[in-house]
Parts: sequence; structure tokens; C-alpha cells
Amino acid sequence: MEKFTINDKWRTKTRCELRALVAKLDHVMVTKDMHKKFGVSENSFRYVLTLLREEEGYVVTYLQGLTTVNGETKAIKVLSTPGTNYREVWDHRFRILDQY
Repeated sequence: MEKFTINDKWRTKTRCELRALVAKLDHVMVTKDMHKKFGVSENSFRYVLTLLREEEGYVVTYLQGLTTVNGETKAIKVLSTPGTNYREVWDHRFRILDQY
């Protein structure tokens, strides 16, 4: 029988919370410091994103060339529900940017 470590418990909790957030908002902008909101390390957070993408079919999309309020052009990373295509994410970009 495998041991269930503390990291696995936090990863499972983070995975469930991210799933719930995406279910509520459809598209979630993934920020650099988002892992802090979930109380996990950056590596654990990236691992959870990978699990959601590879095992559950969630979509990670990068939107390029968006202009922020201060006039900066940047790219953002977006986590979306399974089956979402780039066009859907692009069409909702302003709603996604308003999240933060």
C-alpha cells in the first residue's frame, strides 16, 4: 500500500479547489503568485495544473498581446474547462482580465 504524504493531501485539495474555481468561472487566469493563494509551493501548483490538463482534459491556453490597464502588453495563462478552444478563451479575454 502506498503512503499518502502531506504534499499529496495539499495537491488533492488544490486540485479540487481549482476544479471548483474553473467550474464557477469557466476560465481562470493563472498568475505567477497564484500558488500562494492555495498554500502550496510553485512546483506543487505546476504539478496540479499538469494533472488537470493531462488526466482530466482541462485546457491551458496562452493569450498573447493583451494590453493591461497600465498600457503594458503581456501574455496570460488561462485554465479552462475541458473541450474549450482558443477562440472561446479569446472571446472572453476581457472577462478573464477583470478577475484580477
